[in-house]
Amino acid sequence: MYKQMLIKNNRPGTRLKPKGVVVHETGNPGGTAQNHFDYWNAKNRGSSVQAVVDWNEAIQLIPYNEVSWHAGRTANLSMIGVELCRPKEHDEAKFKEVWDTAVNLFADIFIEQIGVTTVTKDNLMSHAEVSAKWHETKHTDPISYFAEYNKTVDDFRWAVQQRINELKGSQLMSLADAVNVLVAKGVVNTPDYWVQNAVNGKSVNGEYTGLLIQRVAEKLK
Repeated sequence: MYKQMLIKNNRPGTRLKPKGVVVHETGNPGGTAQNHFDYWNAKNRGSSVQAVVDWNEAIQLIPYNEVSWHAGRTANLSMIGVELCRPKEHDEAKFKEVWDTAVNLFADIFIEQIGVTTVTKDNLMSHAEVSAKWHETKHTDPISYFAEYNKTVDDFRWAVQQRINELKGSQLMSLADAVNVLVAKGVVNTPDYWVQNAVNGKSVNGEYTGLLIQRVAEKLK
């Protein structure tokens, strides 16, 4: 469930034209989206995000066209920040709810707020990637959170891209069919390898292998 509950504090009021989204982890095991609304709404904390996702709901705290304080100046002025809540203890079911809700929310943000339907490593970044690129923070989330459930940020990007494709009614053939076309055309001779790498979200120059395979196959079929 998505809902809007705008916080009164921790909002600079600066207009934002977002170019991408940063995925965060709260680092607060057991804390819910409501808990984080209460935290940021109560008084000035020097931090904030546009939205928080837990295993029950997603809450928008700040309009997507307004700056939040989530990952250093460069990212704050160019990207939306979304926090994913961590269950108090290891919980596969709760993590799946967080993951699925976040995937849907990110896809909606890309389509409705950014107007972009191709996910890359430049427009969907982890806080860790932001830290490494601009050196304005030292946070490494959500790497360890995802790893606990055998997921990576590349997996998340891939899932968001697939959801965007579904929402946009993509006419691309299935990945398996696309690989078969490339095999028949003599382009690849290791279909299992390519399917596995595409499913795992491997990227080439920032674009996902699966999408490249599908687009090339469409032109060759």
